[in-house]
Amino acid sequence: AERTRAAARDRELMLAGISHDLRTPLARLRYALALVPEIGDDDRAGMERDIDELDGIVGQFIDFVRDGRDEPAVPVDLVAQLQALAADEARHGREWTLHLPAAATLPARPLALRRALANLFDNAARHGAAPFEVSLEPVDGGWRVRVMDRGPGVPDAALADLGRPFHRVDAARGTPGSGLGLASVARVAAVHGGRLALHNRDGGGLTVELVLAAGQPA
Repeated sequence: AERTRAAARDRELMLAGISHDLRTPLARLRYALALVPEIGDDDRAGMERDIDELDGIVGQFIDFVRDGRDEPAVPVDLVAQLQALAADEARHGREWTLHLPAAATLPARPLALRRALANLFDNAARHGAAPFEVSLEPVDGGWRVRVMDRGPGVPDAALADLGRPFHRVDAARGTPGSGLGLASVARVAAVHGGRLALHNRDGGGLTVELVLAAGQPA
């Protein structure tokens, strides 16, 4: 068992190193593109989108291996985290309706948890549609976060596979990406003794549930 864990950790470190190293040539490409005057505006915009997409995929790889296990657990104000993320979304023109209790604190890995919650907001914004909602409620001594949108949803047969690494549902939620976004959230949920679940909503849209267990994270 120890050998298996060590091999898994080695793979994670290798993936993180490769992903991190890719950021340097991407930055050089972005800089070089800005210095080439012969490229037409349409071609330039297309190349910039490609670079942005590659950079986003690299970021998803890095988030996937940063599940928070090496981060100290501290009391985290879940209400404050969700309010801050909604404020970030509002600055980008996306309004969220919040259904939050007056207070909600949980021992957690704060950076990993914030990345996971941000990933859920981003997933709804990219693949879903307004109105966007998030709720927080107690469950079994822990907390359940529900992130909801009114987009196309996901075929019922594909719901169980979402959250697996590299799995995407192009037909329903076809924005380019690595398929690691929800897988990263699932890893963070597991570290916090919880789980990730997805459900189609009556009337259209998707609900993504992140359950965080009570007690100290793994």
